[in-house]
Amino acid sequence: MELALILALLAIELLILVPTDSPTGFASVQAACANPITTCCDISAAGSFTLNQNIAEVGNCINITKSNVNLNCNGFRILYATGIASGPGINVSDSDLTIAMENVTIKNCIIQAGSNSSSMQYGLWLNRLQQSEISNNNIITGGSFENTGIFISQGAGYNNFTLNSVTSMGINAVGGSVGIYGLSSSHNLIANNSVRTRSDGSNNTGIFLEEGQNNTVQLNNISANGTNNNHGIKIYNNRFNRIISNRITTQSNESTNIGILLQEVADGTLIDNNSIVTGGVGNAHGIFIQDNGAGAINEGASHNNISNNTIITNGTGGNNIGIFASTAHHRIIKNNISTNGSSDNHGVYFAARSQNNTLEGNNISINGTRSYAIFINDSNSSQFTNNTINISTVNSSIDWVAIVLGEGNNFTNTTFTNRNGSIRFPSVFTPNGTHNVTQAKLNLTNHTLFVNSTNLSFLNTSAVVSFINV
Repeated sequence: MELALILALLAIELLILVPTDSPTGFASVQAACANPITTCCDISAAGSFTLNQNIAEVGNCINITKSNVNLNCNGFRILYATGIASGPGINVSDSDLTIAMENVTIKNCIIQAGSNSSSMQYGLWLNRLQQSEISNNNIITGGSFENTGIFISQGAGYNNFTLNSVTSMGINAVGGSVGIYGLSSSHNLIANNSVRTRSDGSNNTGIFLEEGQNNTVQLNNISANGTNNNHGIKIYNNRFNRIISNRITTQSNESTNIGILLQEVADGTLIDNNSIVTGGVGNAHGIFIQDNGAGAINEGASHNNISNNTIITNGTGGNNIGIFASTAHHRIIKNNISTNGSSDNHGVYFAARSQNNTLEGNNISINGTRSYAIFINDSNSSQFTNNTINISTVNSSIDWVAIVLGEGNNFTNTTFTNRNGSIRFPSVFTPNGTHNVTQAKLNLTNHTLFVNSTNLSFLNTSAVVSFINV
């Protein structure tokens, strides 16, 4: 198939959903908390508080309006939003939302929404919270629209979110559900949590960081499920974050499920040692890095480091991509990438404005017709070193490399393998212009190597060839 038609088939459309403005405040339940706490109340003084029984409220349940508070629920349940009112279960903010709160600990709580009829439910809503600890809580939200397990809001920073189980569900959830949402928040640690989002609507996200910097998302188990447009981790206008050793799965009965999505100014991100599995009908992508549409090469989510990840895309339809980038200056090192589906499944895809990238030491396996391990579309000046491309079947419609209007892309020590053997080109080759390196032009079969040196003159060089079962 001609490359122009392949590009036409590669239609990737992402709905950039930014949640509506956060709530401007929650009504106080007026009564001051006793200790131990036996009913929903306000904690308006510093100190340690405990629960010794389950408590419930039609709206939000506990308001913490002072710093230096330790709340230990001892495994008891906070049931909020039992009527048509929204939550949160626990609200941490001063009365006029202007003063930073600090040194607040919330632990060992079961925080659960009581009704699915209300919208914008929050298990925890944390405004301007600093240097605090949220740990070992079980948070369950559910409602009709934009439900969030933990909302970290308006300049919150230097907090630890660890060992929490967060489940955010939605019924007819047009706006989707989010497990943990950080808005204008920086220097937070989100680690060792179990985060699940699912709804019968779309746009469900496990962890969403918008506007901020220097957050660490590490060792979490994240799943996002819904009809379509589901994301394990979404970074939007948030810089210099570390996404390390997470297990991420996204799935739906329709399309566009992404493991990690970087959008707008999401540069300087480290994505290391994650396990990413995406599924659905089609457009299942492991890591998707999107420019901001401004047209400048260095604008948008650039200068990211992606290393040591295992990425598997399993869409039953087509257009399933391991790593997609339309921005520049990425280092993609030592990843294992496997793409699967009916057609147009690519291991790494560099689109226009994705320039000056380094792709080194990666192992890329592909399946599906019209699929390429590496697809370069109007992308220049990248270095491809020590990469191995695997094709499991000798299928003439599953191919090695596609290049459309690419200049200055250097391939060094590249290995092409299929079930018959391998061929490694140790020296540098630079395929300028438009080229289609297919199995028909570079073929290992029946203990024979064939290279079409007329069409692929840059491969008219020495190579190391190995055959299997000779």
